[in-house]
Amino acid sequence: MKRLILLVLVFIGLNSYSQDKGEILFAFGTGQSDLIQFAQLDGAGSSYGLGCYSLSLGYQKHLNSWLGFRSGIDLGYHRFRFEAAYDPNFQFEPKYETAYVLSIPITFQTNFFKYFFFNAGALIDMDMDYTDYVDS
Repeated sequence: MKRLILLVLVFIGLNSYSQDKGEILFAFGTGQSDLIQFAQLDGAGSSYGLGCYSLSLGYQKHLNSWLGFRSGIDLGYHRFRFEAAYDPNFQFEPKYETAYVLSIPITFQTNFFKYFFFNAGALIDMDMDYTDYVDS
């Protein structure tokens, strides 16, 4: 019992000590993705999102009591289905595409009052593979 209490106190102490140094963040997400195309044509084919996964690793540091810094790296996987326009003379099979997107966010957070903050920064996105149907 003494060892369990000591172990819990050590982890509480490590957690309190690590907050002064900065935080390492890890996140995993899944969801439904939609493909947004800038040119919609009447009679053209259709596109559908089949789902997405996201994996994130980040670092957050409080520079002082009112200013913080956050950066990291995010990897996103998206899957899409494309169908050609209907033609009674031909039978087209749907085409499946995947997109891998690497994002690097760099943000600053300004805290004011007790429960309010303002977060702003830059986001760098890179397409990790060439996809014909994704607009640049």
